Parts: sequence; structure tokens; C-alpha cells
Amino acid sequence: NAAFVANITTAHFGEMNVQHGKVKISPVVGSEAKHGVLSIAIRGALANAVDYAKKSGVTQLVDVDVSGLVASGEAEMILEAKFPLGKKINALTAIERLDATISNGSFSNVPGGVSVDDAELVIAFGNERSDVSGTASIMGAPYEFSLQFDRDKDLISAVALASPSSELAAILAKKFDLRIDGRLGGKLVYSGDLAKDRAELQFAAPLSGVSLDVPSLNWAKLPAEAGQVSMVIDIRGGELAAINNIDIVAGSLVAQGQIAFDSSGAVQAGFFER
Repeated sequence: NAAFVANITTAHFGEMNVQHGKVKISPVVGSEAKHGVLSIAIRGALANAVDYAKKSGVTQLVDVDVSGLVASGEAEMILEAKFPLGKKINALTAIERLDATISNGSFSNVPGGVSVDDAELVIAFGNERSDVSGTASIMGAPYEFSLQFDRDKDLISAVALASPSSELAAILAKKFDLRIDGRLGGKLVYSGDLAKDRAELQFAAPLSGVSLDVPSLNWAKLPAEAGQVSMVIDIRGGELAAINNIDIVAGSLVAQGQIAFDSSGAVQAGFFER
């Protein structure tokens, strides 16, 4: 009368193989609202898991549109969900726990034009907090990172270590319209709210072995010259607001100070101690 339990030994779940699982329905007798609880371990192609999630109505993760996401690789997952019987199920609210391990993962059509390859990830999704950690090649540059979404505190935090690579140097050269040659790496620490109204990005990188050419300053740094750069970037409403705690030592150039931007993204003022 209290519950019906079915142990799953062989099955498919969205074209993925079920390793083991259990379905529980309670209560069986009576007029009380009945609920189902699903606990299942599955393994298979990551593309199948992503496609199944989309068909179940999962099109956004932490306010990011993932409806066009294309994925490949292998995935092992443990899923726990609780849902009312006789009603349409909202997959995101039904899932109480989702732990996943992704091997040789690749993601394209990511919002912002980002591409991810060679991903080895450990993921834990919960109602209040989600964690992602591992290694991946992002836009061709290798990273080791950890990422946390805290829904209770409405915060996103991340730490990423970028191994020195020519790919990262090329990305930054294009982004800031600089001439950079060599292998560039560094550390990034990000913290912000889930609504993306306020965010802070701390960046630090050694410049040894890297050549820089800034035509607007008529200045260049040679690869043999030592160097270090660090700064804190403030973002408001998704736009660059200020660059604080600038500390650059690169060959003949030394700079310490901050830069403020107006709402259009143009430089409003700069204050430098050195």
C-alpha cells in the first residue's frame, strides 16, 4: 500500500544504455497525490544525452540559451528525479541531482561563438548549487578550470588556469588589436551574479618569452625581456565599466593605475600612479 518499487536491470534511456536504476511510486493506495522517484545510472554518447535533454524541454542553463548546442563525446551520468504522476513534467524542476563525467567532449554553437574541444569534465547539478571542473581546449587554448553556480546566493564563480599557448596569444591579440608573438598563459578568477548585472574578472599573466608591439604607443617588448601583467576588470550590465589595479611591468614599460569607461564603452578617464 505504501509504495511500488521496480528495479531496472536492462533498458535504454534516450538511446543511452542504462547501467542500473530504480523507479518508486508512492503511495499506491489512497486518494493522496502520487509521486514518482527515478534513480538511474546511464552511459552513452554525449550527443544523445544533449538531444534528449532538449526534447525534454531543457533549452536554458543558468540563463544561457543552449537550444542550439551541438555536442559529441562520451558521458556517464547518475540521475535522480522526483515528479508528480498524472501531470506534465518540467524536466529542470523534476531533477534533484545529476552527476556526470564527460570524456573527449566537444561543444560547438556555444553562445558567444565559443568552441570547446578535448573536454574532460566532472559535473554535479543540484537544485541550489552546480559545479563543473576539469580540463578543455577553449578556442584552441588549453585550460584547467572549476566553475560554480550558487542559486541560493545568486552567484557565479570560476577559476581558470590557461597553459602557455600561441592560441591564447592570438585570441588576445585579436581582441585588443595588439601584435603579440609567443606563448601566453595566465590565471583568471571570475565572480558575478547570475543576472550578469555585476561581475569582476581578475587576470594575471607572466610575459617572459612573449613579444608585444603597441604601435599607438610607439613601444615594443622583446621576448628576452621579463614581464608581468595583472588587472581587475569590472563589468556592469554586461558592459566593460572599469579596469582597476592595473600593474604592468614589461621591458621598458611600467604602469600602475586604473581606467574608467562610459556607458558607450569609450574611455572616460585614466588615473596612473606610475
